[in-house]
Amino acid sequence: MEAKKSISNKLEEVRRQYANFEKQWLGLTRTLQSLGHEIPSQPQGIRDMQESILELENRCRDSLGEPGQKLLKFFVGDSEYPEDLSSEDIKKA
Repeated sequence: MEAKKSISNKLEEVRRQYANFEKQWLGLTRTLQSLGHEIPSQPQGIRDMQESILELENRCRDSLGEPGQKLLKFFVGDSEYPEDLSSEDIKKA
């Protein structure tokens, strides 16, 4: 009985993790689509999803620059306002 509960808990944890990754992946793909990038199909496994998210984050950083990416995370509610940005950084973003 204990093993079944442990497996059930682990399965729920994996589902939550995948849902979180899926949310990140969708946010990144929407950003890149709005910038005119072609988007790959959504990965199915957790490891593939993690790799795809890292690749998409790099593409966003290349397209938006670090200041633009910080502002985007702020605007979508993923982080606090980036206090370290100068007015020049904001203009560039």
